[in-house]
Amino acid sequence: MANEQNLHPIQSVNEAREKGRKGGVASGITRREKRKMRQILTEALLLPHEDGQSIKDAMAVALINRALKGDVRAFVTIMKFVGETPTELQQMATDDELNLSSWEF
Repeated sequence: MANEQNLHPIQSVNEAREKGRKGGVASGITRREKRKMRQILTEALLLPHEDGQSIKDAMAVALINRALKGDVRAFVTIMKFVGETPTELQQMATDDELNLSSWEF
């Protein structure tokens, strides 16, 4: 919640226009930075890994291995990614609240 003492009402239409313009410019800079980061990461995931597979493939295998060893978060991540997550699981906040007994294995 904002501190009421830090809030200053906009005095004129020109001031509102100027603040809106500055916000739009800042938003554009942020969008370009995020797009560039996504592009860099996407390209990096396609680079070869030690055994000839892509980094993306190696990460998927590592995630599956963690899930097989009992890592619930890895399991939930995989299930969400493939679109087979029960509705009640999507609303859970912590591992302690997970009720996996309703799942059919």
